[in-house]
Amino acid sequence: MSSYKKILVAVDVDGCADQVLKKAAEFNQGEGVEYTVLNVAPSLVQMYGMSMGAQVYNTSAHPFDEDEVRQSIFPKLEALAGDQGLGSQHIVVDFGRAVDGILERAVKLDVDLIVLGSHGRHGLSLLLGSTANGVLHRAKCDVLAVRIEE
Repeated sequence: MSSYKKILVAVDVDGCADQVLKKAAEFNQGEGVEYTVLNVAPSLVQMYGMSMGAQVYNTSAHPFDEDEVRQSIFPKLEALAGDQGLGSQHIVVDFGRAVDGILERAVKLDVDLIVLGSHGRHGLSLLLGSTANGVLHRAKCDVLAVRIEE
């Protein structure tokens, strides 16, 4: 019997989400576990920064509608969660920096466990930090980092 009753599953829709959701589903033993599947998409500023460098941008030249982004991501998350038997009633798409978004949502929902993927990168990628590492060291609850098989 799992002592976790509220689980936040933070996923990226890049094709590895299924591995994280599958591991999270192992805690679903019919004991009333409540899952929230979360994707933190880059914010407007981050998207422009990633695609255009660190310049100032004209937002009218690059329309950005959070609702449209949510509508494009939500069905993917819904299908992935459904494939693992987690349902779709608690799927959330937030915007911002992934580490901050995951931690904020975890506090807001008062979760017992955060499940997320870790690519296990080394060298420069490790020095620059990772979402899993940031969440692990700042979370107020347990964190399960699922090793992503590339």
